[in-house]
Amino acid sequence: MENGNWLILGGVGYIGRNLCQFLLESHIASHITVADKALPATSNFHPIHLETFASIEVIQTDLSRNPSKAFNKEYRYIVNLTGETRGDLPESRYRMCSVGVIQACKPFIGNSKWIEISTGLVYKSNKKGAKENEKLEPWTIEGRWRLEAEKSLEGINSVILRSARVYGNGDFTTIAPRAILAAVYLRLKKEMKLLWGSDLRISTIHIRDLCRAIVHLKDLEGVFNVTDGADTKQEDFSRIIESLFHIRANYYSRVISNLASLQAVAEEANEIHMAPWGAICSEAGIDCPIYPYVEQENLDGSHMALNSQKLLSTGFTFEQPRLTEENVRQSLNWLIEYQVIPNIIK
Repeated sequence: MENGNWLILGGVGYIGRNLCQFLLESHIASHITVADKALPATSNFHPIHLETFASIEVIQTDLSRNPSKAFNKEYRYIVNLTGETRGDLPESRYRMCSVGVIQACKPFIGNSKWIEISTGLVYKSNKKGAKENEKLEPWTIEGRWRLEAEKSLEGINSVILRSARVYGNGDFTTIAPRAILAAVYLRLKKEMKLLWGSDLRISTIHIRDLCRAIVHLKDLEGVFNVTDGADTKQEDFSRIIESLFHIRANYYSRVISNLASLQAVAEEANEIHMAPWGAICSEAGIDCPIYPYVEQENLDGSHMALNSQKLLSTGFTFEQPRLTEENVRQSLNWLIEYQVIPNIIK
């Protein structure tokens, strides 16, 4: 069933390209417009997504400065995917991509439904799984500005989705960096050592289930966590990586982790990782946009655990209820297939 015109802000990115594919395949949207500074031809698109975007109106614009170009028609739904997810960027970048975009677009929203894709990073670190009404205490720059973006939606017809870590075909930030680290340690013939132990929570959601949740929740209001609810831990990632790469992953004790200088750890890790990864890419003849770069902000041992009961109470079900070795392998093969990363699992 078609549901009017959709505008996807920041739609050239990872979530956006998969959402567009899902909307087209499901015959949900009458028309899809994507507004983004980037263009598909220069954004490491898989051929499947290039084919998808051949049926989509793409408007190139900086939404924080010139949003009017994107509002060339009336939209029933506006999905905001402009929040910055990369680390170690100037704080002004996170503000511009979150609050800046919303403030610039407000005069043009009208009667459209605004669907804000936020993050579980807005909560206080909680290993039990944060519910939507629990304490908000962001522990990253991204989380702080995503929370400010949520607050700026007051008075707008909106629904807010706080997403877990997203993985699946085309993922650059959840699976790929961990796999790249494994490839580096395999090359070095060393055990991969991780901070904070096996019980560090890292809630996850498959990209297709996130797209399905966006459509499922589009006519509701309020805040919803979007996570598979499998209570994914660091050890779950480690077991899959060990199986795929035939290496051993181990952990520093929490005592040692607490005593460690995170800046020193990050600097030392980057010195170890970058040169071998560069050699792997050079030998494969690939200019890889993904790096095994360790950001200090992500080493502080904070849990990102979400509770999915409110989402489930709406009747939503998961196609991918937990992270598995098979869907990690599929995610990596997708990147290998269109030569974003070398064949590190051959």
